[in-house]
Amino acid sequence: MARWLLWAFPGSFVCCVGILVTLGSLSWRRSHGLRMGRPIREPGSARPGPAAELRPASGWTYVAGASGLAAAGCAIAWIAGGDVARLAVGGAGCLIAVSGFRSRVRALGLRGPDLVVLRAGRPPFVVALEAVTALEPPRTPLGGWTVRAGARRITLMPSDLWGNEDVLDLLAGAIRFDPGGRWWVRGERTRAPPAQRTTMVPFICVGWY
Repeated sequence: MARWLLWAFPGSFVCCVGILVTLGSLSWRRSHGLRMGRPIREPGSARPGPAAELRPASGWTYVAGASGLAAAGCAIAWIAGGDVARLAVGGAGCLIAVSGFRSRVRALGLRGPDLVVLRAGRPPFVVALEAVTALEPPRTPLGGWTVRAGARRITLMPSDLWGNEDVLDLLAGAIRFDPGGRWWVRGERTRAPPAQRTTMVPFICVGWY
């Protein structure tokens, strides 16, 4: 095998993980006010109103899937621990790739009175804004924002929201902030939000929808 392949796949994997960590850290900082009960946009901002229409997600949504492909490539080009190690790393990489590309957010925002999230390989998530019951902030910079509407829910990762964080403002404006649980809820519930089902796969955060 060409020597450059021994470094190309691991290098690509490290770059992808670095991008995801950077996006998560920057998004964590940008959403600090909302996590503390304050809107993202400053009062009197000249920026247009939040999520006025359905808008495309950023190109960063491809990174999670690309990291899985790079991990699978590492199993082929680099792992020298035998067939079991290759199978484990390659299988994990394929799982990340399939989940990342299949659940990749293509667009999100408002369409009429509904919140709409379009995904690459899954049915769109469509819910009336009035039906949203909770907005749960991430617990760590690598976590995602979970939108709940009764029994339905979706987790939006930092790469999904990049450039469209005002969607969070829109959702928060439809409910209220509970300082005790540090989450946004509808009604008078004050219990702590349930733990998010988020899996850490070699430093990559994959939200289960």
